[in-house]
Amino acid sequence: MLTLLLNQEPLPAIAEYQSVEFVAFAGDSELELQVDGVVLEPYLRPGDAHWRWRWNPSAAIGLHRLRLHTGDLVQEYQIQVSPSKIDEEQYALLAEDLWRTAHNLILLLGGGMTPAELDRRPTAPQGVLTEYYALIEGHLGDFAHVVQRIIHKPRRRLDSELRTIPIGEAAILDPSVPIEQLSPTTAVLPTELSTALGGMLPSETQLRITSETHDTYENRLLRRTLMLLLRRVRILAAAAQSVREHGYGQKRLAEAERIIDGCKTPLHQLRTLQALPWLTEVGELTAYHGPTPALQRDPNYRVILRTYLALRRAPQLTLDQALFQLPIAELPQLYEYWCTLQVVRSLIATTQGDSTQALLEDVDYEPIFRLVPGILVQSGIPGWKLVLHYQPRYQPYTTNQETLGSLDRHTRIPDIVIEAHNAQGVTRLLVLDAKYRLESVSRVSAADTPTQGVPQDALAEAYAYRAAIGKAKQSCVDWVYLLYPGTGGPERYISGVGVLPLLPGAYQPLEAILREWIAELVA
Repeated sequence: MLTLLLNQEPLPAIAEYQSVEFVAFAGDSELELQVDGVVLEPYLRPGDAHWRWRWNPSAAIGLHRLRLHTGDLVQEYQIQVSPSKIDEEQYALLAEDLWRTAHNLILLLGGGMTPAELDRRPTAPQGVLTEYYALIEGHLGDFAHVVQRIIHKPRRRLDSELRTIPIGEAAILDPSVPIEQLSPTTAVLPTELSTALGGMLPSETQLRITSETHDTYENRLLRRTLMLLLRRVRILAAAAQSVREHGYGQKRLAEAERIIDGCKTPLHQLRTLQALPWLTEVGELTAYHGPTPALQRDPNYRVILRTYLALRRAPQLTLDQALFQLPIAELPQLYEYWCTLQVVRSLIATTQGDSTQALLEDVDYEPIFRLVPGILVQSGIPGWKLVLHYQPRYQPYTTNQETLGSLDRHTRIPDIVIEAHNAQGVTRLLVLDAKYRLESVSRVSAADTPTQGVPQDALAEAYAYRAAIGKAKQSCVDWVYLLYPGTGGPERYISGVGVLPLLPGAYQPLEAILREWIAELVA
């Protein structure tokens, strides 16, 4: 039990699951202490003028707010709960591998690479922010320079349109417009023209007017690239600002400061270019149709094309929060995201994914990666269709219905479920649930090295999934695996519940479990 006096400012950081006793001098006053709005129960010691409250944050890592009420006086404090199971270095590894896996999935699902090519792809040595900044830094200088050159002689094309004008303003009459289709008038015109038209003249006529315009495919590509660069720089600056506010260690803070300063000039440059008057007549790029001869021959427009393709090869990544904005306080959420993408990657590597939902979305002609509850991947194997769900909701029901649901009165929401369906209506499930929590496991003998596993309450939840998700009054779950950030090998108990330690660099056991389950399906 750690004792903390509330007259200390600031309060020291504590580790998750660390029990603390807050102490405050009361005198003749009655005190009330709230933690995140929840009133704690005080206790007093006879003859002691101090009030005491006991609190355990459990796994609620992050910043917590305390309010001490002394009569009409309110004092506020903050206390930071730090993770004790995964340190900052491991957090950084998870965050980087999450980004890398998401980026590889875009290349894989978009058809740009095969699983074998991805395995041979070198990993980036720098962090996520640095890699995105390097993309901007490496292309923005050349891009801005050639746009400045293009300003003096942008590509033009002849634009022809049919306009209706008063006949008195027409130098010639368009022979393609029949006279009888026009309203006659008694306008006074030269006698020879009036005689030629039978004495009756139209009040208006249509002429085909030809003019020059900057609205070309090449300039539309320039405008699109300019907008993508500006959006990337804004996202990058906001992400670096978030890192500076939340704190990720001195190395990442220094990286964020450098990027914040480095984004100021690009933002000014891009906004200036976006305000060019001749760009106002350039329309939106509705679709990219590849390089035109002009894009290939003109050295200035070749730079525009190269920048655009570089942005497409490094697509913007978005989870519920930007990947590089997740603070260390969101470590359990980060681990859940990471585990989900590893299951997606492993399933695609084990089978052949034939469709995706909620992973890739085309926004403004740029692939955006999102991870939201729903169907992520569907794959086919002989005799079965596999559907991977993220956070599916299995609602309770009381009738003998033929759809999946909860077999008791509680709604079940596991993290990851792979449903297997066949033509005969049979459904079988593999449930994978990410658990950040760890507990020590006792040695079997004095010679054994202690290992870490998931706590008993997490196993209890796994048994609930194993028995309570199904249809037609019976469970459809074959196996339930708890994924946790430990070391060692996977274990599966005779009950059908198992545990799988999963950290960056150790994916083979997960793929082996998927292959084994699929082999049982097709057997």
